[in-house]
Amino acid sequence: MAVIHCMCGYIGFGKTTVAKQLEIQYGAKRFTPDEVMIELYGTDVSSDFMEKANNVNSYIWNEIEKCLKNGQDVIFDAGSWGRDDREYVMYKAKEINADVIWHQVECSIETAKKRALERSLDKEELSINEDFFDKNIVRYEKIAPDEQLDVVYHKGE
Repeated sequence: MAVIHCMCGYIGFGKTTVAKQLEIQYGAKRFTPDEVMIELYGTDVSSDFMEKANNVNSYIWNEIEKCLKNGQDVIFDAGSWGRDDREYVMYKAKEINADVIWHQVECSIETAKKRALERSLDKEELSINEDFFDKNIVRYEKIAPDEQLDVVYHKGE
């Protein structure tokens, strides 16, 4: 049975770097919401962001289901910042009868912030400013043991 490899970590932790390595290792199809967002809407997504994010999410889950039905592993390279996000992923995986392996990427906040701000200087990347980074860090919670998820840990530094 094909597997969904789900990334978990905050902005700048190195999730996409690890996801790209897993993509090669497993011969999987990688879905990175930021990349899909840029492909569909460009780099300035400030207007109607939630509507756009919901469209991207629906598109990705449709594509994930197609890949899994064809026996191909997938990498879901979203942040899955909170328990609710991970519960949603597990719900979607159950709907399509897929196994899930979580990849928790860990990194220092200082390193992550530096990476995110430097990456935002690239006009081909989604822009994350310092205020956004700082305000949203409180939303991030790493996978807790009581979630009882199958987790592999990676250092993003």
